[in-house]
Amino acid sequence: MGFDKAFLQYQGQWLLQRNAVCLQEIFEQVVLVSDRQEKLAGIRELSEFLILADETPEGGPLGGICTALMKCQTPYVFVMACDMPKINTALIMSMHEQLDDSQVTVCVHYEERERMETLFAFYHHSCLPVFHKQLSENQLQIRSRFARLKVKKLLLTSQEAGDTFSNINTPEELAVWNGSQMLAVPQMVLIGAFGRNSGKTTLACQLIREWRRTAPVYALKVIGIDKANSGCHRGKDSCGICSGLRGCFELWEETGEFPEKDTARMLAAGAEKSFLLKSLKGSMGQAIGEFMAQVPKGTIVVAESNSLRNYVVPGAFVFAGFVPEKEEMMKQSARTVFRRADLFLIPGDSHVTEAFCIQKHPGGGIAIGRENDDRKNFDR
Repeated sequence: MGFDKAFLQYQGQWLLQRNAVCLQEIFEQVVLVSDRQEKLAGIRELSEFLILADETPEGGPLGGICTALMKCQTPYVFVMACDMPKINTALIMSMHEQLDDSQVTVCVHYEERERMETLFAFYHHSCLPVFHKQLSENQLQIRSRFARLKVKKLLLTSQEAGDTFSNINTPEELAVWNGSQMLAVPQMVLIGAFGRNSGKTTLACQLIREWRRTAPVYALKVIGIDKANSGCHRGKDSCGICSGLRGCFELWEETGEFPEKDTARMLAAGAEKSFLLKSLKGSMGQAIGEFMAQVPKGTIVVAESNSLRNYVVPGAFVFAGFVPEKEEMMKQSARTVFRRADLFLIPGDSHVTEAFCIQKHPGGGIAIGRENDDRKNFDR
């Protein structure tokens, strides 16, 4: 590409940081191996990660794997390339569950010929002697000595593989990924906030009460979870929402049994259905895709979330409440997305719905936008 892929910017964020944060959801420690240790150490967003200097930089990825195996204390190390924008935490968890006495656990899929994803694989510490000998012989293709190791191949269909193993090789590919990998949901208004108790749900209920006269409305509250089986992300005693997650994501439909809950308030405001989506952040793209597949055509979606904006392009993205004087006063999830907001609205203002326009397509689709915004795309 003409520059180090470790410094790729993907959707306004360091790709390396984005992937490392996703891996934190399922691993106790994430280590970055680079032949540019000092330069990576100077990036503030990477300061929480251990950065190791590649001890054999001339060895390419194989040298990096050897460094990781030498420095990490765990029996296995999961290795992933730095230029893969579509990380699949569910697949990694599945691979981990299938670890046995094999020295290498690697995915295999077919695109005219066998493709073995050696930079998306688990390696046991016992691989080191074989890999060191490879390096001494300048045999840098990772799989070239797999015949001397016990290798477990996990065969994936093309559908299962999807774009998990796609990587970025050219500036043109980077531009495509930055512009087209988020799910377009023109029928959604997404409500973010700078902090707690900012009035997101109050604003959501206002919109629902008004728009239910125009079209059916589904309400959605999204909770992004940093790490599986972790405690409360707010530093409080666990309420079970984060620690009780089963799998990578869960979708719950509100019944209204506990009227004080945000999802119950939105149901009472007139939403046809109201849902709570709990998801590991690395799986949120898949989670929202499955949710939207259940939304009937012509239905408005009113959603609460900051982090969801990293995975969807809504019809309108609004922030509830006043803008803090300093970014340090915002919660972390708000800092990364608030500059993408279309509108900043004060919950309770009787004129908030006037900021939006709703267009219905003759084919039954619907789109939401800012007033005077020309909507060209509709939900299909």
